[in-house]
Amino acid sequence: MKESEDILKKISADLLSVKQITHLADIFNTSLKAALSYCEGAIFSLDCHDNMLYNLIQMPNPFRESPFFLQHVLLKSLSTDEVLLTEGNEDFAEFRIRDGLQTWRFGKYLSSIPPVGSAIVVFPMRQGNDFIGNLFLLFTDASSLGDYDIKMLMLISVSINLVLIDVLAREKVLLSDNLFQERLHERMAQLEALALLGNAIASVRSFEKLLEIIDRYTIKFIGFRNTMFVTLNDNHPADKLVSEMHFVNGDAMARNKIDDGFVDRMLPGEGPVIYNIEELAKTSPLPGYMKAVSDAGIVKVAMVRFSDAKDAPGVWLLAFDHNRPLSPNAMQMVKDVAKMITSATQNVFTSLEYERRELEKNRLIQFSNSIASIRNKANLARTVKDHLHDLFEIDDFLLWSLSEDHSFRFPVLFDDESIFASHPAFKARTTEFRNHDGIYNVILAGTGVSYFDACDLEKAYSEHPYFAEVIETSDIRAMGGSVLRIGEEVIGLLTFSSHRIQLVKEREELYLSICSQLAIVASNMLATDKISAQLAEISKLKERLEDEKIYLQEELKTSANNSDMIGSSQGIKTIHKLVEQVAYTDSTVLILGETGTGKELVARSVHNNSPRKSKLMVKVNCAALPATLIESELFGHEKGSFTGASERRLGKFELANHGTLFLDEIGELPLDLQGKLLRAIQEKEIERVGGKAVIKVDVRVIAATNRNLEKEVASGKFRSDLYYRINIFPIRIPPLRDRISDIPLLASHFISKYAAKVGKEIRSMNTSTLRELQRYNWPGNIRELEHTIERSVLLTKGDTLKTFDIPVANSDRNDESMYLEKKIKTIDENEREHIVRILKMCHGRVNGHNGAAILLGIPPSTLNSKMKRLDIRKREMRP
Repeated sequence: MKESEDILKKISADLLSVKQITHLADIFNTSLKAALSYCEGAIFSLDCHDNMLYNLIQMPNPFRESPFFLQHVLLKSLSTDEVLLTEGNEDFAEFRIRDGLQTWRFGKYLSSIPPVGSAIVVFPMRQGNDFIGNLFLLFTDASSLGDYDIKMLMLISVSINLVLIDVLAREKVLLSDNLFQERLHERMAQLEALALLGNAIASVRSFEKLLEIIDRYTIKFIGFRNTMFVTLNDNHPADKLVSEMHFVNGDAMARNKIDDGFVDRMLPGEGPVIYNIEELAKTSPLPGYMKAVSDAGIVKVAMVRFSDAKDAPGVWLLAFDHNRPLSPNAMQMVKDVAKMITSATQNVFTSLEYERRELEKNRLIQFSNSIASIRNKANLARTVKDHLHDLFEIDDFLLWSLSEDHSFRFPVLFDDESIFASHPAFKARTTEFRNHDGIYNVILAGTGVSYFDACDLEKAYSEHPYFAEVIETSDIRAMGGSVLRIGEEVIGLLTFSSHRIQLVKEREELYLSICSQLAIVASNMLATDKISAQLAEISKLKERLEDEKIYLQEELKTSANNSDMIGSSQGIKTIHKLVEQVAYTDSTVLILGETGTGKELVARSVHNNSPRKSKLMVKVNCAALPATLIESELFGHEKGSFTGASERRLGKFELANHGTLFLDEIGELPLDLQGKLLRAIQEKEIERVGGKAVIKVDVRVIAATNRNLEKEVASGKFRSDLYYRINIFPIRIPPLRDRISDIPLLASHFISKYAAKVGKEIRSMNTSTLRELQRYNWPGNIRELEHTIERSVLLTKGDTLKTFDIPVANSDRNDESMYLEKKIKTIDENEREHIVRILKMCHGRVNGHNGAAILLGIPPSTLNSKMKRLDIRKREMRP
């Protein structure tokens, strides 16, 4: 481009020095030919007196016997089309030679047919509206002529045209009166100014500078006060609603409607159009810019169209503070300048486009650098929002991820301080929105940016959680959105709202480039969220496994060899049948029975025969925990949720997920927790103490109680809805007194168990002893039987169990109060009582031949440990 500017300057300087036709011919054959690389050239000038077209340029060619272009052509031998070789008012005509048939229109100017593959370019020479001749240039290689070459030739042809008018005026004065001489001298001065103007604007790179130079060279000839350009906005090629006005002073750019009664009326024409503002203002309101011009003292404007580098119409507007008519020379100069503006604007638009692309490139780099190091979502959202507002005046945005089939979308990134962010639908970021709503499916189907009018959306989607909030409380006028893609892969959607959507449309290419970077950000964000979720799940599983390990270790200590229900009575057979019926389902089971009847064994049997047997059965004794800790025990708690909660803990519901939860002594559960338990059983979801997230659980619940829950419900101590929810499949366990036939089997089992535990070999028991066991009513049921046999095993010497420490049996006393009068003791209580009795027998002696350790059949160290654990003091050992 720099080389072309130098060529133009050199040619313009040479042409300025031309005063005679012979001088013009010399330049044509030397510097001009070298610069433009044409093969042959000619200027045919019209002579109306002789009815001839004379060739003013004779180019010698040593390889031709006669010149390629003739010396003259008779006008009467030419048709109108052969004289005016350009179409209408076109500035040039190009004829590419393929087979010689295209030469008919200009063939009479030639001495021979031009070679195939060549091109002849013709530029009409005019003086005002009058045709004065044609400029011919022959190029042997038509393919070497590009659009830029033609435009440069057009610019040079204007200068040649001006020189030709000047030379002809000097050598051929057609009129002799003083008026013509005055006009001729004025025109000559104009032509010199135009030549200087053409040279000056060759390197102009802005509209403001171009206007400044035009003013400098033309204002004294035309007499305007100030001037401006009007160029069509490329973003509205269809309706042409917006124009951009470039002023030499004042604002650099202003936008106005084209259909204002001025610009739209002038565009279809060719010559300047004069408007009397004073007269027009009396009949109709003036558009804003015209009113501003009128208020500044302007009474008349002239408008002439030109075409910019993109072949879109443009207007040169001249403002006058007088109402005197323009002279023919002034009108002609306006037309000449308009033609020169056509070529000059190419450089301006090229420069502006380059600056725009560089600015966009820098903005993209700045945007990329701004978001590259941000890891916090809230900071990232604010940064993206700030950049979108600075670049496009976008007021708010929302980045969405999509479901696999693109039917739903999920909010991923938005500013928490946005108007819509307070809506409940956006507070839970896991909320899904359907895309087939007439808005988002349109965005998904598009390839660029989709735009929507805010008022139309408000009417059509008045209940929408986004539009209802934003439109009613702000001045949002439009909304838009686009698909975020990486290659062909759809990552998500970006939607936005703006009170000035026009800026997005004008910078749509930059906006889509920003979207490409946001697509990468969204992809990384979604991948990070997915990895974080996976790590959280792994951490949760690890935590659960640790809890399961601890729980199983505790269960092994207390539940070894207790998984079988022993007995062959009808009551046990009925229980086995009920267990078999309910085990394979997920129904809640309620086990009823007195204390010590083996309710946990029945629960374990249900679990072990169910599809959940490979998972945990977690046990919770509702009566053994303080009321303040039961909720935490069942549902877990977050760190810091209460005093002593130093870390997060999983509750029994989470620990039993996909398994079974056994709630023993459910009748002891506080009334305020029964509602939460009901929700957990019914909705299969819980919340940790101090937590906000809802946790889904899949747990089969088995409950047990020794209370009469119907009476508890009637007295208001147990919720009726919870009772009906857990009483789906009740299993009632008979007491031991109703299973006398099972006592021998149970006794044999416990004798074997505890004999092995203390290292004794007890093979049998007396028949009388067995009858004593069967006569006793066992108010403590199987648990009392087990503890009685354990005590007897400890006291037995030899291989036969002979006596039991039980009350005297009274088979006639069936009053239930008899079984409740005797306090049921725990294993530790029984063990403590037994050790104290033996120590008293041994006078407090632990070691030695007559020590308590020998009688108990355990090492002295073990006995000391038990005494310490059971808090047995010396004063209790005395007889």
